Amino acid sequence: LVKGESLTEIREQAEMFLIQAKRAKVDDIANLIYYIKLTIIELQGNVEQKELDQIVNDKADTITLLESGTMAPAVAICEVLNIISLYNAGQYDRALDICKKLEKNSELERFYQMEYFFYYALVVSKIAHLNKYSGKQLKKSLSLLYKKAKKIKMMSKYSPDNFEHKYLLIHAEIYSLQGKIIKASDAYDMAANVAAKCGFTLVEAIAHELAMLFYLESNRLTIAESYYRASVQLYGLIGSFSKVEELNALFYKTSPEKDLTVTHMTTVGTVSTSTSKMTSTVQIDIQSILKTSELISSEINLQGLLEKLMEIVLENAGAESATLLLNYNGSLKVMGRSRVGSEPEVLQNMSFEDDTELPKRVINYVLRKKESLVLNNAFSDTIFSDEIYIKESEVKSVLAIPLILHNDLDGVIYLENNSAEGIFTESRESMMKLLSSSISVSLRNARLFDELTKYNLTLEDKVKERTSELENINNQLSEKNVKIDNLLLNILPSKVADDLQEHGYTVPEEFDNVSVMFSDIVDFTSISSTMNPSDLINELNEIFTVFDEIMEKNGCERIKTIGDAYLAVCGMPEANSKHAENLVKSAQEILEYLENKNSNWKVRIGINTGKVVGGVVGTKKYIYDVFGDTINTASRMETHSDTMKINISESTYDLVKDIYRCVERSTFKVKGKGLIKMYYVE
Repeated sequence: LVKGESLTEIREQAEMFLIQAKRAKVDDIANLIYYIKLTIIELQGNVEQKELDQIVNDKADTITLLESGTMAPAVAICEVLNIISLYNAGQYDRALDICKKLEKNSELERFYQMEYFFYYALVVSKIAHLNKYSGKQLKKSLSLLYKKAKKIKMMSKYSPDNFEHKYLLIHAEIYSLQGKIIKASDAYDMAANVAAKCGFTLVEAIAHELAMLFYLESNRLTIAESYYRASVQLYGLIGSFSKVEELNALFYKTSPEKDLTVTHMTTVGTVSTSTSKMTSTVQIDIQSILKTSELISSEINLQGLLEKLMEIVLENAGAESATLLLNYNGSLKVMGRSRVGSEPEVLQNMSFEDDTELPKRVINYVLRKKESLVLNNAFSDTIFSDEIYIKESEVKSVLAIPLILHNDLDGVIYLENNSAEGIFTESRESMMKLLSSSISVSLRNARLFDELTKYNLTLEDKVKERTSELENINNQLSEKNVKIDNLLLNILPSKVADDLQEHGYTVPEEFDNVSVMFSDIVDFTSISSTMNPSDLINELNEIFTVFDEIMEKNGCERIKTIGDAYLAVCGMPEANSKHAENLVKSAQEILEYLENKNSNWKVRIGINTGKVVGGVVGTKKYIYDVFGDTINTASRMETHSDTMKINISESTYDLVKDIYRCVERSTFKVKGKGLIKMYYVE
């Protein structure tokens, strides 16, 4: 939608996804898609005021539903879409109010945040232009534009295809407000060119529109006309008829001396019936669009669709004959042909190569280039005149239009008129280009329906097959979920993992009675320097895996390892009245394991008991960590321990002195705490 793809096509997709979302009973997604659909209808225009008022009410109701739902970002996204719609409709003050309302919203995804900055800048610039701001007012507006441009430029460094054109267009508006004519002119052209190159048709159309207004303001009508032409054609291709109508009326009002019968060759809009100088050329385009829209909504049968399409194409393009070729798995087939005064012939399924009533080189040229071709007099054309069909039929006017959707070539419409030269004017070519995307959408839907009709003959078998596939997928997902659960449990304590899975978050907790153990490998640096890195990692993995097993067996929890250091606790996140006893027991078993291993690996162990705070750190890579003075003191216990000894604090000693034989050691001084007693566990 923000790129400027066909609104007709996007609306079709939205309606399809809306049905699926309702069936799946995902209300938030269904409401978001419905809001997008309403925005598309607003952007398309050509609706009665009563219907527009109803759309505004429906959008407000949808926002209310989303606010009470669980998708917080959806509300912000809808507000951005509303800003785009209001800007398109010229309701700049309302758009500005929403921009200010969203200023402190943190729910916007990065892409929509950039769209918000972009349209915020355009709205402010438009208001400054219309009110002819100067002095402090102009300075304030320019300041905001600079800020928004700066934010977009930062993102443009990482994704220039998505954001550079927006940055350039904001700067064009800045130069325009500052009266820097040359810089503004260059910036408008650069913005339009970059937008076109990156496929942002809507921004390209806006750039041409703003450039047109820029030149109209300085009364440079000839230059303004070229931007006007480009803008209305782009809005027409998008399907934004309200903008086409607005620009037609604006340009005619500004330059009434222009003969719009010629000037509007490329337009696809409609204007007020009071504009007497407008001929039916523009009106025909709108009628064709409306007829094609009716086909999309009313005719799904492929044969019926082909018949109506051939009639409409022949009627509005000024052709004597029209041929429709469709791509079937890389093979081009003649599916319809109509001639003036005859009933259309459809579903012929004749191979393009076997058809003797078509100029093969003309069709192949369009297939290869994926662009339209106009020949004012094919019979005398220097490139195609030697083709047999053109020679024998003395072909004069030719127009061949590719049917392209999502960059995929669906087919070709070939039009011919031998009564005169130059029949297919620029306006007729533009009209057919516009219709081509609607025709492609209609044909795809009809072909899909045709395939589904055939598919229904074996639907039961397909359902069984699909059910079996879904069962396999569900089994695979179940297996993956088990793996994910196990992985999560390897990273986090089980209670914390359960909280995250159930609620999506976990709250930090304070635990009053927790024992904390630090261990550190003696002479690790000197030993590791003599080992191969791979062997070193394998050794540490083996040792810490055994440590983990010992901890788990005794109801303790490993918190983390940092290099050769190992941190474990007991008494959290699940309370344990034997926390000190269990942790000392685990420490003894670790020493026993290392002695039996009979290797160079020796450790020092320190244990302390007290209050501890535990919680998850980070939002992308979860780490459960512990904090508090108890942790620091446990680390000091380990530092003051000896090789293969368990050094415990007085608080731990008081809890285990009746269970384990302990020997009092000398005290050591800790800053802020004074002298601390220490004990070795024998």
